[in-house]
Amino acid sequence: MLKTGLIVGSGRQSVALVNLLSSTKQLAALANVEIVFNSAGHGYDLDAFLAAASRSDFVFVNTDGFQLGEQAETYWGIRLFELSRKAYVEHFIYSGLDYASRNSGFDPSLYIGHYEGKARVQYLGVATGHASGLDIANAFANITAKPAQALLQTYGENFTAWWNLYKASAWNEGLIQ
Repeated sequence: MLKTGLIVGSGRQSVALVNLLSSTKQLAALANVEIVFNSAGHGYDLDAFLAAASRSDFVFVNTDGFQLGEQAETYWGIRLFELSRKAYVEHFIYSGLDYASRNSGFDPSLYIGHYEGKARVQYLGVATGHASGLDIANAFANITAKPAQALLQTYGENFTAWWNLYKASAWNEGLIQ
């Protein structure tokens, strides 16, 4: 079982998540959990990231292409992976996206900037294979030692159409490869 995790989110989503969820205090009270704040508007604090990653067994990174911009998101996805390697992190999970424009022959009508930054990082091999929603839920349940709360809306329920596409592509088979 993993002992410690570092979750790197950025932008409005993670700030709202940390500030508004009552479970944040409960999460912070768990053994081996540390909440680290960071603003990615101009990049990440490399020293703070490396220090936190050095105390972690796994790192989950979700960069913010809206706030960083497409080019910077590509850079930071790769750089945070490199720092995780330097910190001897056992598991690096990057929130990548399928490389739709590449898969379409770079059709300009399908170019979506905030997709491209994440997609390039994943394509370069920083991310490996798909983890199913159940895999992710089980991993977080193991870390927190608490079962998933069935009454809460899941990530999959919140983004139903996208999640269905993702599920249909698990294990790099199906629609997205």
